[in-house]
Amino acid sequence: MPEPTNRREGILARLAELLSGCGVPIERNRMVDITPESLPCIILRDGDEEAAPPGGAPPQRLLERWRMTPEIEAYVSLRNSPAPNAELNALYEKILAQLAGDAALSAMLAQGTGIEGARYSPAYAEGRTDIAGFSLSIDLVYDKK
Repeated sequence: MPEPTNRREGILARLAELLSGCGVPIERNRMVDITPESLPCIILRDGDEEAAPPGGAPPQRLLERWRMTPEIEAYVSLRNSPAPNAELNALYEKILAQLAGDAALSAMLAQGTGIEGARYSPAYAEGRTDIAGFSLSIDLVYDKK
């Protein structure tokens, strides 16, 4: 794997590495159609980013600390799995276990922070009734410098 070019890219690369431990294929920012034959799969999306300066920061430091919100999507086939809901829940638990307390990820984040928030929501492949999934958005705070 090439060396990350900046801290944000390093964090995303570490997330991809952690998610690869779930035992299913992972892709980053996949934009093509998801088919039952390609499932199960995890898609890591880079997500949004916003400035998150510490309270009382002087104006020259406003763009040093950032909050990023990568999104982790996971999908399973309703057609090819004997128990798709159980498979989806097991994948969700694997993802949480991979993210919990990873020292390398924590070292990349702003001091005194970690995963600062997480949101789970069902995800659906538009126009598809044979695919089920979820999206997990996580908030991570890091310093650009």
